Amino acid sequence: MVTAAKPKKHRSAQSQPQNFALRVELLDTAPLIWRRVHVDGRTRLAALHHILQAAMGWADAHLHSFDIGDKHYGVPDPEMADLDWEVRDEGKYRLNQLLAQGESFEYMYDFGDSWMHRITVEAITPIESDDSDGGFAWIEAGERACPPEDAGGVGGYQASY
Repeated sequence: MVTAAKPKKHRSAQSQPQNFALRVELLDTAPLIWRRVHVDGRTRLAALHHILQAAMGWADAHLHSFDIGDKHYGVPDPEMADLDWEVRDEGKYRLNQLLAQGESFEYMYDFGDSWMHRITVEAITPIESDDSDGGFAWIEAGERACPPEDAGGVGGYQASY
């Protein structure tokens, strides 16, 4: 089987503003809960976490992680250093360093309830720089509200509500 080479993420792209159109899906929900979110490609994963919290309606009351390729990103915890699970510091990585158009990754919110989100980079488009370097984020579309916090995951929510 021949696979196409992945597009390279060039260092020069880290300083150029790009619009990343992300499709965010809360997995295993029926009907599907989803959002289309636009963010600056220079957004760090730590900031993306907060954008996702707001877009989905979560309260940021639990731990989270990003799985991109075979690597884990989140808030490093010295108590977890002995485990065979390296967590890279999410504050050091930008979307445009890690992802290309068409690629998907996972975002887990609340390790107890295990709210798993699949995020797909639907499009990457260049934008004019406004020299502010402030970044941007907005929600373009979506359907349905997220379940309440601490509902017991998808199974617990569907059984109780």
